[in-house]
Amino acid sequence: MPHTKDGKAFTELVLETFRFIGRLLAAGNNLSKPLGLTSSRWQVLGAIEGQSHSVAQIARKMGLARQNVQRLANVLEQEGLVEYAPNPDHQRAKLVCLTHHGRKAVKEMARRQESWANKVAARASLSELELASRVLRKLRSGLEDERAMLKERTKAGLDAAREDGRIGGRRPKLSPQQQAEVRKMVSKGDKTAADAARVFKIHPATVSRLLARSPSAKKVRHAK
Repeated sequence: MPHTKDGKAFTELVLETFRFIGRLLAAGNNLSKPLGLTSSRWQVLGAIEGQSHSVAQIARKMGLARQNVQRLANVLEQEGLVEYAPNPDHQRAKLVCLTHHGRKAVKEMARRQESWANKVAARASLSELELASRVLRKLRSGLEDERAMLKERTKAGLDAAREDGRIGGRRPKLSPQQQAEVRKMVSKGDKTAADAARVFKIHPATVSRLLARSPSAKKVRHAK
C-alpha cells in the first residue's frame, strides 16, 4: 500500500529526525567531552537532576533501553558521579542519585548547553520552535499509546493461551519426537551431543539444555 500524503510527510519527518538526532548526539559529545562525559551519560545525569529514579524509571523517562541505562549508571557510579540508594517503593530496584561531584558536572553542562542552545535556536523563530515541540509531543504520545495497546494485546493473548493450556513464547526448535530421539542417541552412546546438534542442525547448547532436563539427569541431581 503506497503512502498517503500524510504518511509520506511523516516518513520524511522521521528520516529528518534521525539525521537531527545524529547531529544532536555529536554536538552533545563535543559539549560534554571536556568533562569526561558523553551524550548518553549526560542523558542519565539529566534525568535524575531534579529527583532520583530507578534505572527502569530513567529508561522510561528518556525512552532508552533499560540494559543500556544500567550499564551507563554503573559506569557513572565508578566515576563517582552517581550512587545507588535504597528505594522505599521497591526493595530490589535501587535509586540512582547524583553525588556532589555529579551535581557539579550537571551544573557545568547546563552552563555549556545554555550558550550552545541560544546559538542554535537563533536559526528559527520562537513560534517555529514551540510548534515543532508541540508536533513532536503529539506524535510521541501517539506512539506511546500504540505501544501500550500492543502490550495489552500481547498480555491478553498470553493469558488466553494459558487458559487453553498453551504456553506463550518461541516454538521449540525440536518436536517432542525429535527431543526423544536426541536423548536416546546420546544416552546410548550412538552420538555425542555435538554430533546430535549437527544432525538436527541446532546449536550444541540446545542439546545440552535438553539433556539437562531429561528425567535421568534430574535423578542424578536429586541423588547428589
